[in-house]
Amino acid sequence: IENIEYEFDNNFTYETSSAEEDELKEIFVEEVEGLAQNCRDSLLKLEENPTNSVEAVTIRRVFHTYKGSGRMIGVHNLGEVAWTAEQEMNKIVGNKDVFLTKEQIFALKTFNEKFIKWSKVLNETGEITISVEKEQKEFLSQFNAKKQIDNVVVEEDNVIIEEDNADEVINITP
Repeated sequence: IENIEYEFDNNFTYETSSAEEDELKEIFVEEVEGLAQNCRDSLLKLEENPTNSVEAVTIRRVFHTYKGSGRMIGVHNLGEVAWTAEQEMNKIVGNKDVFLTKEQIFALKTFNEKFIKWSKVLNETGEITISVEKEQKEFLSQFNAKKQIDNVVVEEDNVIIEEDNADEVINITP
């Protein structure tokens, strides 16, 4: 098996010109609207139940489809950006003991909204510019951010984590 490497410009502009490209763009915009709503719905369900693996798979599929659709219409950088989220979701979906955190759900919500924005810009102007490196770094820094713990107290055999912004105290017994 031969390894093939692809290189993309950090700033790639796709411009539509032919009727076929316009039709593909129109299909893409419609598809993004539906996918974005599916993603929103799944993220809401995951906020209520982070162990819901069906919804995590749905989110992974949304970003997988963004990736393929972006590449289909020639916006390879959109595909690369979507691939970043898909890879992170593969880590979650592929591990039955790992669930999305509130911070990761927020990062996915934010990222999903960017795809909506990008599709609207493409639809309105016929072109779109996406910085792969910038978008990947921004998403990964949000997605992989660790929650700041404000106070840790050790009492006998228990470790108690108190969070200023939480309504509850989390007890962890070693």
